[in-house]
Amino acid sequence: MSQIIGDIAIKVGADIAPLVRDLSKAKGEMARFGNSAEGDGVSMAALGKGAAVAAAAVLSASVAMAAFTKAAMNNIDAMSKSARIAGVAVSEFQAMSLVAGEAGVST
Repeated sequence: MSQIIGDIAIKVGADIAPLVRDLSKAKGEMARFGNSAEGDGVSMAALGKGAAVAAAAVLSASVAMAAFTKAAMNNIDAMSKSARIAGVAVSEFQAMSLVAGEAGVST
């Protein structure tokens, strides 16, 4: 049978200076990362605004192109109807309209 005679206290000393130094260095790196992330967030916001401006420009160009196409199609339709009424081909009516326009007469 074993008997417990007494408690043994063991005291171990350690040099924690390297641990403290490395933790301090890590804290500085985390702070730099946080500052960088904040700066990148501002850059991302500016990039987002730039993309919105570009998207608006593309949208307005698309609207203008659609309006131009609609006007051209209306012009072609009117030319076709006028040529049919005159009883001539569209190409002949276009030539006649060109000559009339040079003479100051509207078709």
